Amino acid sequence: MVALALILTKTLDYILAVTLQSIFIIYIVHDIAFIALPIVNKKFYVSDIFRPGKFLVLGSGLFFICCMIALSYKMIIQTWQLILICAGVGTGIFLYRKVRDFKSEVLSEAKKAIIKRGSCWWFLTNGGFSIALC
Repeated sequence: MVALALILTKTLDYILAVTLQSIFIIYIVHDIAFIALPIVNKKFYVSDIFRPGKFLVLGSGLFFICCMIALSYKMIIQTWQLILICAGVGTGIFLYRKVRDFKSEVLSEAKKAIIKRGSCWWFLTNGGFSIALC
C-alpha cells in the first residue's frame, strides 16, 4: 500500500534518492571508522593478518570519503530537508523508546519492592525499613 501511494503521488523518486543518500552517509561513517582504526583500536589493528600502513589507510579512507561526497552532492542539495526530517523523527522514536524502557524498568523495580503477606501489603523502603498496610 505504501509503495502504491508513493508511485501514485510521484514521490517515489524522492524517497529513493533519500534512501541512496542514507547509504552514502553510512559509507562515509564507515570510512571515518576505517581511518580511525589504527588510532582508536591498536590491538585489533595489530592483530589483523593484512595490515596496511597507516598512511595507506588514511589515503584510501580520505579518497573514498571524497568519492562518496562527490557522488552524493547533487542528492544532498535536493533532499537535505527530508534527510533532516527523517533524522529528527528517528531520533525522536529512539528517545521515546529509551524513556519508555526506563519508566518500565523503574516500575518493575517498584513492583519487586512490594510484597504481600497475608492480608497486609509490605513496602520496602531504601533505608531498609518496611511499611505495612493492613
